[in-house]
Amino acid sequence: MVDSQTDRAMADKIDVLTERVQAVEERVQTVEEKLDRLAESVDRRFEQVDQRFDQVDRRFDAVDAALLEQRQYTEFGYSRLEAKMDAGFARIERKLDQFIDLHL
Repeated sequence: MVDSQTDRAMADKIDVLTERVQAVEERVQTVEEKLDRLAESVDRRFEQVDQRFDQVDRRFDAVDAALLEQRQYTEFGYSRLEAKMDAGFARIERKLDQFIDLHL
């Protein structure tokens, strides 16, 4: 009788242990599923961030191009202004030379 009570007690403990292991396995499965969803969510967010960085890069490229165009236009305008000023100063210098030649 002692042996059968001991066997029965051990069988009960094994059943309880089996149930606890099953509960732990279910919890592990739930945590694993949550982690998988979280990883997918993080991946999607990183993709969104990467897309935004690509947009920002394109905007900076557009600003760089606009600044380059502005600089080229400024240099063109400056060279035209310089040419006009040189021509004007040369004209004034000629007139001044003529005036000096006539009056001195």
